[in-house]
Amino acid sequence: MNNAIPHVRRIGSRIARALFSDSGSNAVAPSSVSGAVDETWGLSPREEYDLLVRNCQQHMVPVTQPLVFISQIQRSGGTLLSQLFDHHPQCHAHPFEFKINHPDTHVWPKIDLAAGHNEWFRVLFEHETIEHLKYGYKKTGSGTVNDHDRFRFPFLPSIQKAVFEHYVYTHEMTNERAVFDCLMTSYFNAWLDNQNLFAGSKKYVTAFSSHMHGRMENFERFFAVYPDGYLIRSIRDPRSWWASAKHQESRQLPNTFAEALDVWKQSSSLTLELLKRYPDRTYLLTFEQLVGDTERTMRDLAAFLGIDFLPILTEPTFNGLPIRANSSFAVKEHGTISEPLERYKNVLSAEETAHIERNALSLYDEVCTRLGRS
Repeated sequence: MNNAIPHVRRIGSRIARALFSDSGSNAVAPSSVSGAVDETWGLSPREEYDLLVRNCQQHMVPVTQPLVFISQIQRSGGTLLSQLFDHHPQCHAHPFEFKINHPDTHVWPKIDLAAGHNEWFRVLFEHETIEHLKYGYKKTGSGTVNDHDRFRFPFLPSIQKAVFEHYVYTHEMTNERAVFDCLMTSYFNAWLDNQNLFAGSKKYVTAFSSHMHGRMENFERFFAVYPDGYLIRSIRDPRSWWASAKHQESRQLPNTFAEALDVWKQSSSLTLELLKRYPDRTYLLTFEQLVGDTERTMRDLAAFLGIDFLPILTEPTFNGLPIRANSSFAVKEHGTISEPLERYKNVLSAEETAHIERNALSLYDEVCTRLGRS
């Protein structure tokens, strides 16, 4: 084990220029980005950056807890569930959808331990953090495009890389779990205003992905890395699901109604397989439970996971701040909303409703018989 802190390149002024170079931004660059020592506090931007990196490394909070992985077909409550975990003092909650781009966002990555830490970081880095750093984070539901909350996300990829390297230098990296622990540690420590990093004693990391929902091999890899982890699957009445999904622009679903419903059926059938294969590690709930009786649903889930039930589990937040629903329809209020449960009656045609009830509703009923812990 090498306890040395890796060398950090002095790139503070370059980062500052990048952050303030967007012509559409109203931000005003501080005068000190020139690289000169400021006469008031006696440090150059490069020296400030070096000190910031060293501080993040030396006071690194290890994030090595088991992962609670929320994964099911889109428009089924995964975003809501992930943001109900946000700010719970016993959880490190990934703030938005967990997307690893290598080989693509639909595949749980396989780590080559012989490749070394630079390749590990390249494979695991989440590129969407750049967009959220530049423009802030907001949900992308088509009903919330113009008036939705936007949250700042001060996350520096170079600091994540520096913390990642520091973790590698100070820990034995002998298996894939060690690499994922390194990833999570670097991610949450590079999120500079993470309000929950130091609060409470953590039991879990929570993360959500709709992209990985449809392949058994993704969950085989997940449980190989996290044998102590848990998988949460949420299923939504296919009528209500299609009423939402048909209004949401997505590259995840086919263009036609019948083909999209087939994807819902495949995902729901996979849920049944997962409950059989991993009965002690898979938890099932419905979208209808989650938005219709949020408190009871989260009390049951908290008891299953062995975490304290707290009021924060009933209010979706981003970094502790209230956030509105990720809906395909207009949203004016914060918190959970129950309107989606019956909306399909006014949105779907009689032909669509009949087709769904004939071809998918019995599968939904079958899956619902397995609610909770299998």
